[in-house]
Amino acid sequence: MNVEGIKVDDPVGTQGGVLCDGDGLVQALWVNYSSQDEKGNDITFMSGLDVEAVTQVIEPFMRGEYPKLRALDVEFWTMRIAAARSLGLTDAWVQKIESDPSSKHSLLYVLNLLDATTPCSQMLKVGDIVLELEGRVATGMKDLERARNVESVKMTVLREGQELCLVVPTVPLLGTDTNRIIAWAGALIQMPYKAVLEQVSNVPRGVYVSCTLYGSPASTALRPGVWITEIDGVPVADLDEFLDAVHHHENKVVRSRQGSVCEVALKRLSLAYGSKRLSNSVLNQQHILAHPECIPGHLGHLGHGHTSTATAAAADGQAPAAAGNNVHPYDASSLNAPENGTGPLEVTQSPKSSIPGSPTVGNSDDAAQSQGYVRIKIQARNGTVSVIAMKLDPIYWSTTQLLPEPESVSGWKMVDVL
Repeated sequence: MNVEGIKVDDPVGTQGGVLCDGDGLVQALWVNYSSQDEKGNDITFMSGLDVEAVTQVIEPFMRGEYPKLRALDVEFWTMRIAAARSLGLTDAWVQKIESDPSSKHSLLYVLNLLDATTPCSQMLKVGDIVLELEGRVATGMKDLERARNVESVKMTVLREGQELCLVVPTVPLLGTDTNRIIAWAGALIQMPYKAVLEQVSNVPRGVYVSCTLYGSPASTALRPGVWITEIDGVPVADLDEFLDAVHHHENKVVRSRQGSVCEVALKRLSLAYGSKRLSNSVLNQQHILAHPECIPGHLGHLGHGHTSTATAAAADGQAPAAAGNNVHPYDASSLNAPENGTGPLEVTQSPKSSIPGSPTVGNSDDAAQSQGYVRIKIQARNGTVSVIAMKLDPIYWSTTQLLPEPESVSGWKMVDVL
């Protein structure tokens, strides 16, 4: 953003590279840009990035220093002089601009405010035409380099036909927008970082999906670049609310009267009776609860109108018989832990009402949970809202989070989320 792309007359098909002069010196990086068209659709294109924009970051590292960059927290675009005339640009300014040796016969104007809470965005307004920057005319994106390493910049702008002289504060570019990442069902969840906010006009309220791992449950339903705004109807605005909603769903699955139980939720349930390790028989039951298809004589769906009680004898290699017609022998509607934290769990089944075309449950949410699904409301960058059902895998990696750790080699540490 706020850089000038370099085009080539005869581009070659490539995923990236460098543009060199006749002596082999690198003049620009050939990179892929992402943006949005006039209709708000995501687009990508290849263009050259001036190497000077990169060296100001690399050179401090070569000196053993951390780069200290600052910028104006707004999005600029170019405007022709003819268009600026119709908005009140005087002949004196036209002559001054055209007489500048580096003039491109255009002007910069404020297209968008990236963060309305910063002092920079509170002083500038959308539509402001930049006449001067640090006492010199500004006709191209490269002139914004004057605001890179100063805490404030003097600007002369044309606003609604009036010339204004402003001292606009710049904002530091720290590169530390991301300080917490949650890994859930193969998706990396975080708060949106600066590069994302720069590409979205109306930022959704929720958490941002930055990546999905191939072969994971998330890869079948989610895609990078969307916001999660609800989990099972529970609104989520930040990472803490997201974790609360996920935990709430897991607890509902444990309390559900179906046979599909999430391993992470069972782990959390085990803490409820004394933080003691589950016995071998309990662990065997956990496997059976998560994988009822392994039980001999498993009938594939639950019956209704019957009540049964089963104790886990899987440790002895025996599966209890179902009590009643088509009643699943194991059900997670009630997990009665023994007082001493050892011995078998008692699993009871309660009556349920039937829903045509789905397992016997009390409502559609229970039906989805019985199959291991979680309902997620997402919003794309163009504002499109969708509600999807994602099937969780009880044996997939548990939920973890990455937190900053300055003393580690990577600068991060991984912590389990219980």
